[in-house]
Amino acid sequence: MSPKILFVGSYDGNIHTLHFDTEKKTLKKVSKVSDSGPGPSWQMCDHVNGELWSNNEGDAEEGTGGSVDCYKVSETGELSIKHTNPAVAGAVSLAAIPDDKLSTIFLAS
Repeated sequence: MSPKILFVGSYDGNIHTLHFDTEKKTLKKVSKVSDSGPGPSWQMCDHVNGELWSNNEGDAEEGTGGSVDCYKVSETGELSIKHTNPAVAGAVSLAAIPDDKLSTIFLAS
């Protein structure tokens, strides 16, 4: 059985890819990306297009705004950035209208 792929955002600005072996109950770190904005607090998988969307809260103390990043997901779960869009600072969740283009994304704070 192939491992489950998990994505974990952290407040150091990294998004980690982990493999979870459901039989052995173990986690293995596969990769990380460091080009995320500050506070990637919410990740959402778009399985239709093979993408991961990440909401970045930004850092009010440093005056940086939030953003929404889109990553291409490889078969092993490694991420490569496709594009970044500015967003309201402080947003902590992300939702999308489920269509084949993922054309509308909602942020909530």
